[in-house]
Amino acid sequence: MLDRLTASTLLRSVIVGTAAVIIVMLAIDSWNSAQRLERSNRIVGVAGVSGNIFTAMHKLRTDRAATLRGLAAEAPLTPEAAANIKSLRDAETPALRAAIDALGALDFAERAQLLPELQQSVQKLAALQTESWADMAKPKTARRDGLGKDYSETELALLATLDTLSAQLFSSIKHDDPYIDQMMELKQLAWTVRDTSGNASLAVSNALGANALSPEDYRRYAGFVGGSETGWAAFEALASGTDLPKQLTDAIATAKQVYFAPDYTALRDREMAALANGSPPEMPASKWTLFTVEHLDALVGVATASLAAARDYSLEQHRAAQRDLVLQLVLLIGAVGLSGATMMLVSRRALTPLTTLRDAMLRVSRGRSHRRSPRSRGAATK
Repeated sequence: MLDRLTASTLLRSVIVGTAAVIIVMLAIDSWNSAQRLERSNRIVGVAGVSGNIFTAMHKLRTDRAATLRGLAAEAPLTPEAAANIKSLRDAETPALRAAIDALGALDFAERAQLLPELQQSVQKLAALQTESWADMAKPKTARRDGLGKDYSETELALLATLDTLSAQLFSSIKHDDPYIDQMMELKQLAWTVRDTSGNASLAVSNALGANALSPEDYRRYAGFVGGSETGWAAFEALASGTDLPKQLTDAIATAKQVYFAPDYTALRDREMAALANGSPPEMPASKWTLFTVEHLDALVGVATASLAAARDYSLEQHRAAQRDLVLQLVLLIGAVGLSGATMMLVSRRALTPLTTLRDAMLRVSRGRSHRRSPRSRGAATK
C-alpha cells in the first residue's frame, strides 16, 4: 500500500508545502500592509483635526483679547475693530465645527469625556458671541454686567479643552512613525512660542490700554519674552539636521524675518520702557493690536507648516500602504489560484499517468509470479 502512495504523496506534498509557504508569506505581508494602512489612516485623521484645533486655538486667543477690549471700552466698536473681531470669529467657528465632526470618527484617550465637553463649550461660546456682538455695538452703560468675565472664562475653558485634546491626539499616534513624531513636536514647540509671544504682546496691549505699567507687569512681560526666545531655540535645535520640506523651511525663514526682526522686538521693548518711565508710547493699543497680530501670524505659519508636513507625509504613506495591500492581495489570490491549478494539472498530466503505469507494471509483475515454467510443473508432479 505504501508503495502505491509514495510517488504521488511525495509530489503532492512538495507542491502543497511550497504553495503553503508562499501563501503564508504573502498573507503575512498583506496583514502588515493592512496594519500600515490602518496606522496611516489614523495619522491622517489626527493631522487633519489637529490643524483645525490649532487654527481655532490661535483665533480664540486673539478673539478673546479683542472682545474683552471691546466690552471694556466706553464707546461702541469702531468699524475697524468690528471687522477684526468678525474675521477672527469667521475663521474660528468653522474650524471648531470641523474639529468636532472629525473627532467623532477618531479613537483617543478620554474621548467620552472630552468630546461632549468640547461640544458644550462651543455651544456656550456661540451664544456669548451673539450676545457680545450685540452689546459691543452699544455704549458700555447698556451692556450686561459680567459679560466680559463670562466670555473670558468660557474661552479659557474651551482653550484648555482644545489643548488637552491636542495632547491626547498626539499621544494616540506617538511612536507610530519617527518623522510624524518630529513634525508634531515641531508644531507643539511652534505653538508654545506663539503662546508665550502672544502673552508678551497682550502684556503690551494691556499696558498701552491702561497707559501704565507696574514693575510686576514688566517682570511678567520679560518672562514671556524670555520664554518665547527659549522655545524658539528649542525649535531650531529639534529642526536642525533634518531634511525639512520647503514649505516649512520658508515658514521658519519668514518667522525669523517678521517676528524676530530687530525692528519689531526693539519697538516692543521701547513701548514697555516708555510706559515704565511714564513717557508717551509710540502707538495706541488699538494700533498695536493689529500690528502685532501680523507678526504673531508668522509664528502660526511655522506651526501650520509643521502640521502640513505631517499631513502630506502621512497621506503619502497612506497611498503607499494602499498600493502594497492591493498588490499583495492580488498576489495572494493569484498564489491560491495557481496552487489549485497546479495540483489539478499535475494530477491529470503526471500523477494519473504515473499511477496507471505503476498499476500496470504491478499487474504484470503479479502475473509473472503466478506463471510456472514446465520444469517447475514436472517437478511438482513427481
